[in-house]
Amino acid sequence: MVRKIWLRIKYSFWLEPAVIMLMSFMLAVITGIFDSGRWITANELLPSFMLTGLDLAHTILSITSAAMLTMTIFTFSTTMVVLTTYSSQYSPRVIRNFLTDDETVRTLGIFLGGFIYSIMTLSFMKTSLSSRQVISANISIVYIIGCLIQFLLYVNHVGSFIQVKNLIQRLHDQADVCIHEYRDLLAKGEISQIEEPPSGLREHKIFFKKYGYIRLVDYDGLIRYAAEIKVYLQLPKIPGIFVTEGSYAKSECLQEL
Repeated sequence: MVRKIWLRIKYSFWLEPAVIMLMSFMLAVITGIFDSGRWITANELLPSFMLTGLDLAHTILSITSAAMLTMTIFTFSTTMVVLTTYSSQYSPRVIRNFLTDDETVRTLGIFLGGFIYSIMTLSFMKTSLSSRQVISANISIVYIIGCLIQFLLYVNHVGSFIQVKNLIQRLHDQADVCIHEYRDLLAKGEISQIEEPPSGLREHKIFFKKYGYIRLVDYDGLIRYAAEIKVYLQLPKIPGIFVTEGSYAKSECLQEL
């Protein structure tokens, strides 16, 4: 159960962007505290060349927020182009892999985080700060430089990801890991490969409740469950197989009479 929840979180599209956006919001709050001078001022800690006036900061942050939103839309459009290409040539599982790819979600998260930081910092600025120098604009400039570097990495990643040889290599590596895990499980001797179940057993069919691909089989949990209730479990379906609602794996659960 824990592993199932972890896989659902791991393959979710929103997790990493949400974390980055939260960190950007916290950075905006901390920057706003420094700029307000409520407890400590930026002038006391930083040299003057790292600070800007309020009007210039407004201009920089306004440009930054618009640029971050534009780059987010452009990145999303690039992702959609890749998905369209993959959907017409490859399996739906490949599409999901690209959607949950670390580089893809990280890039979207960084651009969305930059937009959140710029908008929130602008909202924290007040006319009463007109006589102060603030640090938020320079932090925004550093953030933009980081976004440009990340965008270059993303473009390089997309160019590498869509190459057929790299796709085949990724699928080979994933299959190799699954095969070794299954071999290790067979080596324990608690499960075996059989074509037909022992005779004289009552069969109970277990139907699939949803459409989709099988992503995970908890073999250890099934072994413990079978030993506890004293049954034979037969599961011809393996991870990667597409199943339909109402279908069943032939002779899944065989209970002794």
